[in-house]
This record gives sequence, C-alpha cells and structure tokens, in this order.
Amino acid sequence: MPSITTTSPSTAPPRPWCSGTSSSPGSARRSGSSPSSPPTRSASSPARAAGSSSARSEDRHGRKTVLVVTVALMGGSSFAIGLLPTYHTAGVWGPVLLMFLRLLQGFGAGAEQAGASTLMAEYAPSARRGYYAALPFVGIQVGMLLATALFVPLAQLDEDVLFGWVWRAPFLLSAVLILVAVYIRLKLEESPAFERLEESGEISRRPLRDLMVNSRRNLFITFGLRMAENGTSYLYSTFSISYVTTVIGVSNSVGPLAVACASLAGIVTIPLFGMLSDRIGRVPLHRMAALFQAVFAVPAFALMSSGNTVLICEVITLGIGVGVNGMLGSQCALLAELFGARHRYTGVAIGREFSTIVAGGIAPLLGATLLLAFNDAWWPLAAYVVLLSLITFVTTFVTPETRGRDLTDLADAR
Repeated sequence: MPSITTTSPSTAPPRPWCSGTSSSPGSARRSGSSPSSPPTRSASSPARAAGSSSARSEDRHGRKTVLVVTVALMGGSSFAIGLLPTYHTAGVWGPVLLMFLRLLQGFGAGAEQAGASTLMAEYAPSARRGYYAALPFVGIQVGMLLATALFVPLAQLDEDVLFGWVWRAPFLLSAVLILVAVYIRLKLEESPAFERLEESGEISRRPLRDLMVNSRRNLFITFGLRMAENGTSYLYSTFSISYVTTVIGVSNSVGPLAVACASLAGIVTIPLFGMLSDRIGRVPLHRMAALFQAVFAVPAFALMSSGNTVLICEVITLGIGVGVNGMLGSQCALLAELFGARHRYTGVAIGREFSTIVAGGIAPLLGATLLLAFNDAWWPLAAYVVLLSLITFVTTFVTPETRGRDLTDLADAR
C-alpha cells in the first residue's frame, strides 16, 4: 500500500500568501518567506501530534477506515492550497487560510505514516515484516522526487509568472495522486491482527488509557529511537538547504538537487535496510545506523561548509540514505512490534508524532539559533547531530529485540 507525499517541505515552490521574516539560516541577512520556515512549516508539527488522536479510532474501528480518511484529508488540504487567494487579493485571510490548511495537512500526516507502516507490518509474514513495513516510506521518497521534478522548472520562471498562477500547479496536480491513493485503500481488507481482535472480543474501548497504564516504558523507548532518525532527517533534508544557500552561498538549485539524490537513494536503501533488519534483527541495525550518524556528523558539516556542489550532494545523500534510512528501515517494523495488538496503533502514532515535535519540529529553528550564537560556525550543528545520535544509540540498549514477534499478542514486547 503506497504512502504518497504530495509536496515536500524542502522542495515545494515559494508561497505568495505570506510576507515577513524567515527563521531559516541567514534570516538576519535577508527577508521574505520560506517554505521550510514559519509560519507555514511550523504549523504542521503540532498538528501531526494532534493527528495522533485518530489512533484511538484505528484501534477501536480498524486500520482501513482511518487510513482512507487521513489520506483524503491530507490530499484535500493540499489541493485546497492551490485554490487559495493571495495576500494581495484576500489580505490577512490568505495566510490565515494557509495556516488552517497546513494544520489539516499535519493532522492527516500524523496518522498517515504511523498507520501505513503498522498496517503493512500486520499484513506481512513475520520473516519479511521489516521489508514490507518499510515500503510505505518508499512512497514518500517518490513523492519528494515528484515535488523536486516540479520545483526545478518552476524555479526558472520569472517571478511575476511564478507568483501569478504557476505556483498553484503542484498543489492542484496532487489531486491525481490522492484519488489513486483513496481508490487503493478502499480496496484493502482489514489487517489479520485487527480481525483477530474483533473475533475474540478483545478490542480496547480506551486504547489511550491502556497505553498510558501498561506501555509507558515502550513509549519512552519509541521517543528515544526517534530522536536521531527524525531530528537528523529534518536537519539534512530541510535545514541544510537553507544553510548551504544562505550561509555557504551556493546556488539555490544545489539543496533541492541534493535532497533529490537522497530521495533516489532512499527508494533503494529503505527497503534494503528493512530486509536487513529481518536478517540481523531490528535493534542491532538501529544501533549501527545511530552510531554511523554520530561518527559521520563532523565530516558531514565540514564538507558541506566547503561549498562544493558534489560534496554537498554526497553528504546529504549519505546522511539521509544511510544514517536516517538505516534507522527508519529497522524502525518501521520495530515500533509496531513493541506494542500489543489492543493499542498498537495508538502507541506507534503517539510515539512517532510527539517525538517529531521534540526531535524534528524544533531542529531547523535550533539549527538557526546555533548559527546565530556561534557566528555561522558549522561545528555546533555537528555537535547537535552527535547528541541526537547518542540519545538513540543509548536507547537501543534498553530496547527489546522484536524480530519475529507474534503481532496478535495482546501484551507489549519486553
């Protein structure tokens, strides 16, 4: 079942509803709006956490129904952005409506990613669960490539033409992808694990309460595992684009090109790491990927600061394609296996999305703050990546190995 991302925050065209000051690197040196900065980007992070509230519905009413609703919500709000009036025609209502639609996008995305990987994990044979649970995230990489493919030619247009009407095209075209996604999901059957719950009458009526009473340990483990994967993903895929452009001074096309290379690599590495987790275990792979990210941080930011286009592309591709995806490939099945069947989706969704705020949501802002505090030096950024990676590395030593676990089991992994 594909997971489709209609626009990438780091590659979407500039948005002409907003004016003001960006909090991306170099904002003290320039003004204007940035697709990866407040107010538009920051609106989606808390909404993703709010989106985890749908987890209770999925644990009570099934995976399929909620996933159809969330992808329709996420896609419908993306399409509606393409219909928004501009600031010049609607005044303050332009950015207000944009913020509202970004909140809806985040709400849908908050349930979407957790639900897709959980459903695939419950469908998959235990011997290949890591591979199948990772596949929805391949769809995200394809979505980022499509967004970049649209952004690159649009960026070459005259600003009057781009801001006149052309910027709407990627958002309006997203309707095609969403219709395909909704059609596919309507054809799905409910997962075997949830069907077993229905047959046995073991469906929890209060999955959130059950989670907080019985699964606090595994919930905190989820937070720790996500710190490096999510935090460094935001730094490499979003923050670094502004960093190399406004601080290092490379061309505007270098950042999107680097992210496109990383997305292309992700199409291969995400399922590959998922398969590897089926062979050597979830925890050893996650630990090795976190250690790689910590060791790679210093040379990565040192090489990025060189301004060499090839090196920048290689660094971002390795940071995401190996470091982030190594953790993601093992994590897709691991998080689903940590929680019992009665509150699995609630645990995965809350663990994923609240850690997104702590690890990823503040990463670009904290990165910009470090640059201002240390006069654009690169080493504090590397130290931040090392810190996130070490938190995850330590967490793996208290994480139970879950490979091959029976997902119809009502108890959490211990």
